Amino acid sequence: MGLLWSILGYEDESQIDPVTGLSIREKKLIRSTKEPLMKNVCETGAAILHEFFVRHPSYQDFFPFKGVPLSGIKTNKKFLAHCNSVMYAISSWIDSLDDPELLIAMLKKLGSNHARHKLPQQSFWDLREVILDCIKPLFPEETRNAFKKFLDLAINESLSGDS
Repeated sequence: MGLLWSILGYEDESQIDPVTGLSIREKKLIRSTKEPLMKNVCETGAAILHEFFVRHPSYQDFFPFKGVPLSGIKTNKKFLAHCNSVMYAISSWIDSLDDPELLIAMLKKLGSNHARHKLPQQSFWDLREVILDCIKPLFPEETRNAFKKFLDLAINESLSGDS
C-alpha cells in the first residue's frame, strides 16, 4: 500500500528525518510560518528582540546597541540590523529543512559566533521562550509545537560545540 501511495504522490507525513528529528508534517508546519514571520521582517524581529531585552535587560550588554534605552531602541539602526539578521537566519534555517547537513552546519556556525562574544547559553533558551510567546497569536497549537521542536533543534545544535 505504501508503494501505491508513493506512486500517487502521497507521503507518510509521520516519517522522521533521522538528522533533525522532525517529521514531514512538522517540516510542512514550520515552512508555513515563514511567510507570516517574514512579511514585515524588521517589525517582527524588532518586536521579538525588544521583548527579549525587556525580559532580560542584562543580555543587551553583549550587543553593539548596549546602553541604548529600550524606549528608543526600535529606531536604533544597529538594533534593527541585528533584528533583520535574526529573522533572516531563521528564514534560512526553514529553507534548509530538506538539507539537514547544511542546516546543522549553519546552526553550529551560529553557536561558535555567539560563543566568541561570550553570550550566555541560557540566552538562547530565553530567546526561544520570547519567540514562542510572540508567535502564539499567529499560529495554531500544532504549528507552534512544531516550531518549538524546530527551535529546540536549533539551540541544541548551536550549543553542541562541534563546529
